[in-house]
Amino acid sequence: MRDMSPDVAGRMAKSVARGYLVGVFFGSRAMVLLPIPIGIAMFVFTPSYTGLLIHSGAAGLAIVLLTFVVIACGYALTEVAIRMWHKGRIAVGTLVAVASLLFCAFPALWLVLLGPAIVVIIQKPQ
Repeated sequence: MRDMSPDVAGRMAKSVARGYLVGVFFGSRAMVLLPIPIGIAMFVFTPSYTGLLIHSGAAGLAIVLLTFVVIACGYALTEVAIRMWHKGRIAVGTLVAVASLLFCAFPALWLVLLGPAIVVIIQKPQ
């Protein structure tokens, strides 16, 4: 087995790290956008449940609008994190990406999954 020079080993390590970062970039974008295909699938397969959001009036449309605003904010934060990673600020970029997932992606997913139930609770006659 041949020994590699430190220069070749360093370039290989950078190449592997860049490959992992590309995967992280795509994965973080996909996690933020995940509620959109889930919501579309729910609307196709369970129209009686998700149709409440559209047909309920202002409450349902407000939840749909809030969901899209949260998704857009999460995507913007993810792009900021990716720019920080490109500039070499790995730790700060990682914190921004985690904040994007915790405060944007997961709430958007919960709004998509539980939005119709929230509308039913809001519109329930007293």
